[in-house]
Amino acid sequence: MKAGRRRVLPVVAGVVALLITIASVPLSIGEAVWDTIAYSFLPASMAIAGTVVAVRVRGNPIGWLMLAIGLEGGIGEALEGWGRHSGLPGSDVAGWASASLTYVGIGLIPVLLMLFPSGRLPSRRWRAVFWITVGAILLSVVSSTFSRTTTRTGSTEVNPIATPGPWADLAFSVGEVGLVVGLVAAIASLAVRYRRGGLLERQQLKWVLFCAAFLALIGPFAFAFYFESVLVQIAIAAILVALPIAIAIAVLRYRLYAIDRIISRTASYAIVTALVVGAYSLVVVSATAVIPSLPAVGIASATLVAAGIFLPVLRRVQHFIDRRFNRAQYDAVRVVEAFGDRLRSGSNPHLAGDELVDAVEQALQPSAVGLWMRRDASG
Repeated sequence: MKAGRRRVLPVVAGVVALLITIASVPLSIGEAVWDTIAYSFLPASMAIAGTVVAVRVRGNPIGWLMLAIGLEGGIGEALEGWGRHSGLPGSDVAGWASASLTYVGIGLIPVLLMLFPSGRLPSRRWRAVFWITVGAILLSVVSSTFSRTTTRTGSTEVNPIATPGPWADLAFSVGEVGLVVGLVAAIASLAVRYRRGGLLERQQLKWVLFCAAFLALIGPFAFAFYFESVLVQIAIAAILVALPIAIAIAVLRYRLYAIDRIISRTASYAIVTALVVGAYSLVVVSATAVIPSLPAVGIASATLVAAGIFLPVLRRVQHFIDRRFNRAQYDAVRVVEAFGDRLRSGSNPHLAGDELVDAVEQALQPSAVGLWMRRDASG
């Protein structure tokens, strides 16, 4: 019965989060369509991933934390949508509550990262930072609830339930500093785990670090142009949607080692794209300078050059990336290719079995390997 309850509770919480998120969509009418759709996927992805992890992995709070973030996101979206309709009762309070509730989700992300992937802190020394982050969440939520102004969706709004005096604003500033400290500490904890962890834990961390790398790449643009650039907002939303999926894959250990190939291919295509775009631009500029009266010639020439060099450059870059950063797969492929070459060149059939066992051991590194060979009845 207890086991059944443990499975039912996260499912119920996940369904509630999804229903609230779905209900927030019609309330958000009036916003940009992409904003309504993209930011509805954020709590939905957290809720779904959290439900799966909470059901499948017992004793690990990661799933429940993801469920809490998803539930907060759904409620926050619904309250924000409610607050946009001034004719609805309590719209001012709803909008303000949405802004205050946002800090719960923001603060729980560092907590989630500190506990990832085992559900425990890296060591006892991290307890102080952990509780500082929790305290910063509470302080930010309470102080933002009673502070005089807040910035929400790019515009400063006046709090209808503000308290007199500057204490709330000062406490809110302290809470924000605490959240920043918690986020920095969470990233540092991932680095500590990666340095101290074994092969399995490092593979789990790679999934989150892969998303974190993109977030670090887009982050500076978000701080500078978030409310001005739709592309930046969509990029941030896409990364945040991918984060719970990556966490779920890592915790459940589903296709864990595929991350090496994903990283390799992402790096390869990024480098090749930059090289091809550079070559295209160079040819266009050069051809236009030589034949200024026929710019179409430069564009056509650049297109042919880009199409011609893409695949050869991609193969060379992938080979280089695999050799340097995905060495295990690169070595495994080389071992299999070498074994195939020996067979095609007429290897001694009596040694083929031993060579096959050696190839499997080198390529796959199993804990044990055996070879069953059928004996010829005539022999």
